[in-house]
Amino acid sequence: MIRRFRALLFFAAVLSCLPAGCVIVQQASVTSEKGTPRPATARTAKRPAHADAQESNAERSIWPARWGDDKPGLGKGIVVPIDGPLSAWEGVRLGPWHHRLPRRNDEPVIRALAKGRADAGGYRYRMEGAGAYIFDRKFDAPDPDDTRIGRNDPSFMFVFASGQVEPAGGGMPDEPRVDIERTWFAFYDHRRGGRHAEPNDPGKGTVVLMPGLFGIPVQVMDTMVATMRTDGWNVVRMLAPPARFVESKQFVLDPGDSDSPRKAAAYLMNHIAETAYAAEAAVEYATERRPALADLPTVLIGGSAGALALPAAMRRAPDRYDAAVIIAGGANLLDIVLRSSYSEPIDALRFSWKDNTEPTPETRERFFSAYLKNAPLDGANAAPAFAGKPVLMIQGMTDEAVPSDAGDRLWKTLGEPERWMVQGNHMTVFMSLWLYTPKIMAWLDQRFYGDRP
Repeated sequence: MIRRFRALLFFAAVLSCLPAGCVIVQQASVTSEKGTPRPATARTAKRPAHADAQESNAERSIWPARWGDDKPGLGKGIVVPIDGPLSAWEGVRLGPWHHRLPRRNDEPVIRALAKGRADAGGYRYRMEGAGAYIFDRKFDAPDPDDTRIGRNDPSFMFVFASGQVEPAGGGMPDEPRVDIERTWFAFYDHRRGGRHAEPNDPGKGTVVLMPGLFGIPVQVMDTMVATMRTDGWNVVRMLAPPARFVESKQFVLDPGDSDSPRKAAAYLMNHIAETAYAAEAAVEYATERRPALADLPTVLIGGSAGALALPAAMRRAPDRYDAAVIIAGGANLLDIVLRSSYSEPIDALRFSWKDNTEPTPETRERFFSAYLKNAPLDGANAAPAFAGKPVLMIQGMTDEAVPSDAGDRLWKTLGEPERWMVQGNHMTVFMSLWLYTPKIMAWLDQRFYGDRP
């Protein structure tokens, strides 16, 4: 299924890119950037400690619970180092037959999550299920001790893992279940000017790259990473959104049930919150490994599914991130999923109206309004987290995967920041990103350094 979908995307992209080429630049509104960050070289204040230790009770209430919430130092999840090289790993979408039971190579994650918990033995552990997208190490992968870090290889790799507790039930009252979710990352040191980083040169800062579903188009992401590194940026690359992001799930929306909007919001917020947790932990881990990055700019760049979760990531750690580039993003995630041209071929989260009856426009709007009141991490509610930060949006004029009008809503919510409107659809934008990446780097340089250093 995943191979057929990738092939479909490739041929669609080739066809859609043929007429492309026109980009309209809309300059930022005077209200969108009230304060440009100081140059990176002027930063001296240390970053705040882990967000779990500092968030207020009101702020904590908007974030979905995880197994580590009651354990200092564990927080929303843990990071486990894994062996490279990147080529030794392959993405796999799990079929309906998947039994979810932990395998031998899952044990390090479970041990790390359970560390220090006296009650850890009283739980059953379940891995990701049908439709989830995970990374497996290839059977013929080289022994890590026999590999060298090549020019295009990440410097190190790791996985973020969290757990969600499901109450005991199903005839096993004494064994509640911990559902585990993982997100895979690779960290790349910069190669300013195409050379290995000098010991006293930490680069310009860090880009946190959050891709679309399944991490595709992979080759475009590879090229973006290479361009960013050559320009002097270190890259924390999320290989794909969290594994359960594409788990198979049917969800019926009932306009006659006042609780239905809240349930839809809770499900969607849980997914994008996981992306935010993973990004936050990844940046902290990378900074522990590369302390010199702590006082340099950190930039969120998200595309498609990564862009939809980017507002949540910014809200999770607003003092950590200094700017954002949102590629094919939008506001009102529920509306986006309902209308997306990708919902059917991807066959992941499927929303439908009760009795397959489309509601009236008025009923639909009332439902969306109730959803947004219960969706604090949706882009529609994101503006405060971006206050004073440079934001760039890149959007397809005829996007149907993340409908263009959803992008318009986000753009207006954020105060009309600078926006590049690409003539074409979703795939036009992504298959041409390799052309825009140097311009994105120049845009960042202008914000943080005043010019290209």
